[in-house]
Amino acid sequence: MSPGAVLRRGGWLAGVALTGCLYLNTVYNARRLYEDADAALWAGRDTAVLGMYQGVIERAREAYAEDPDGPWADDALLLEGRAHLRRREWPEAERALRRAFETTPDPEVRAEARLYLGALAVARGQAARGLPMLDEALRGPLTPEVRGEGHLWRARALLATGQIGQAWWDLDRATAVDGRYRVPADLERLAWSVAIDDTARARDAARGLFENAGARTRGDSVRALLAAAVERWGPARALAVLDRAEHARWSRVQRDALLLFRGQVARRAGDTVRAVADLERVAGGAGAIA
Repeated sequence: MSPGAVLRRGGWLAGVALTGCLYLNTVYNARRLYEDADAALWAGRDTAVLGMYQGVIERAREAYAEDPDGPWADDALLLEGRAHLRRREWPEAERALRRAFETTPDPEVRAEARLYLGALAVARGQAARGLPMLDEALRGPLTPEVRGEGHLWRARALLATGQIGQAWWDLDRATAVDGRYRVPADLERLAWSVAIDDTARARDAARGLFENAGARTRGDSVRALLAAAVERWGPARALAVLDRAEHARWSRVQRDALLLFRGQVARRAGDTVRAVADLERVAGGAGAIA
């Protein structure tokens, strides 16, 4: 296994034994910062992640400049490219990822670089271009974290090209491979269900979000998507998507905001019984929303 593979697979203690000082390695520090930023991003705590990804870029560039022909150079390029992708800095991301892809002897780095080049194409609105790269990368050696994200990006590409059934399979696969992608996958399901006019799928996606405590940090995003459903379908039809809102495993504040929203939709739909029940439930609590 290459030194880079030791890092990516989390086997840093073994690497210390081999090198004697891996824990001081700049690439290792950049990777730890990247992992912390990604953990915050996927958990919905994304207010400070742009600065964290900038820190990854700076450390990765420093490491690459120290030894551009060394055993960690491809990892440094890969980290820099991924961090630029998170910051939506497309040209910089492509430059670093393509350099990693073209120069690495490591099949895992090559597969990851190919995957994120595909993701970059999808993010730039070039789904048809990115899809073959994602297909090829997902056949390669990847960590569960990267493979799960690859399925998420391939689902986005498939949805953008109208391949709905295969896209739903990839969303399911993303969450099966790595649970951190469950909330992003359900948000994708909800957004695209509204776009393709599928109430049943939208209801299933909303229920998945309501039943997931991890979605509590995404309440604003969920309500924005539900508001889009109301505008597209009208309040009566959209109300069915909210039928489990009172059971949301979210914080009291986020659940009350959701029920207030449902009460307003019910009032617009002419369901005064539901509207009053929801508003009384919220009013019986405490705080500004009550």
